[in-house]
Amino acid sequence: PMAERELKQVLKEVLQGSGDLDQRRGTLRAQIFQSLNQPSQCKPQLSHENILINELIREYLEYNHYFHAADVLAHESGQPERLPRTLVASELKFKHTSDLPLLYGVVTYLRGDTAQAQGVET
Repeated sequence: PMAERELKQVLKEVLQGSGDLDQRRGTLRAQIFQSLNQPSQCKPQLSHENILINELIREYLEYNHYFHAADVLAHESGQPERLPRTLVASELKFKHTSDLPLLYGVVTYLRGDTAQAQGVET
């Protein structure tokens, strides 16, 4: 029993260290949410604005390594396909100049710090 507990603890630490445990938990949560959705309930079609907002959020989540949260968002929203970043930037009138998620540029711009709002056309 002691060796089994130690093995479980070591395995848990290795999976946590590599990020695999959180990824598996996120995937499991997404699958649970998906299975709870009743097949008779159709998701409403996403508006153009919602698709853009989802992409901004998904890019932010993935940039910050919140991969399971991004996976849950994709499943819950019913928006499985990614939009090209250049398309989202173009729709928001952003230049494609920074490696930061576009959402950072939106926040910087809305705070009025246009000198630091890299990527925002004025």
